[in-house]
Formats: sequence, C-alpha cells, structure tokens
Amino acid sequence: MENIKEKFEFEVSPEYEGMRLDKYLAEQIEEATRSYLEKLIDNSYVKINSKVINKNGRKLKSGEKVEISIPEEENIDIEAE
Repeated sequence: MENIKEKFEFEVSPEYEGMRLDKYLAEQIEEATRSYLEKLIDNSYVKINSKVINKNGRKLKSGEKVEISIPEEENIDIEAE
C-alpha cells in the first residue's frame, strides 16, 4: 500500500464498545462515506491493534487502537452509489 494521503488513529472509548467497525469509522471521520470506509476495510487499509482487519461488521472493544490509512484516490477502485 503506497501513496497514503492521510492516516488516522483512534482509541476506542467505552461508549463505542460493541459498535461495528464501519459505523465507528463513519462517526469518527465525518467527511468519508460509510460505503467508502467499507471499501477501505475490504482492501486492508484498516488495522486494529496493528492487525489488518477485513470485516466491516467486526465489533469493537474498549481500549482497542484503530488505524486507518486513506490512499490517494487513484489507488482504490470506489464505485459511486
């Protein structure tokens, strides 16, 4: 994964315990659509506690560290809805 435009890191707080990964990221990164974030998860741009996660519905636990890398737009094939 080259040409990363931006990186975000979050620590899951207790109020987000049990929330789906895709929904959590959509709340944390308001300028990104949930479908775009789901595509990033599917394409291995998201890690939890330094481990790549490919499941949008992965439930979060308090204290986990979520990292997401936003690639340059030409690096990922996103179809408009």
